[in-house]
Amino acid sequence: MDIRYSAHPNDVKRFTTEELRREFLIENLYQPDQVAAVYSHVDRMVILGCMPVSETVSIDKGIDVWANFGTHYFLERREIGMFNIGGDGSVTVDGRL
Repeated sequence: MDIRYSAHPNDVKRFTTEELRREFLIENLYQPDQVAAVYSHVDRMVILGCMPVSETVSIDKGIDVWANFGTHYFLERREIGMFNIGGDGSVTVDGRL
């Protein structure tokens, strides 16, 4: 998981384009059958990218939830919004489609 720390507004004012991209641009968010995660301290937000191709992919695949969030499961203390930008898809929650 990529962890992004807050930048002070005075520092951001003098950032170059390259520095702004390094601090705020999220690239390679969608990888086949993987979960890419970016934790931003700016809004205490986690951005996930998931592209299931040949298998069902768990939301916390490859994420050490306890080490990163101090919780037993990913959505223990947070909400989620999902957007499907690909073809047909489905979500299973607590074993229910």
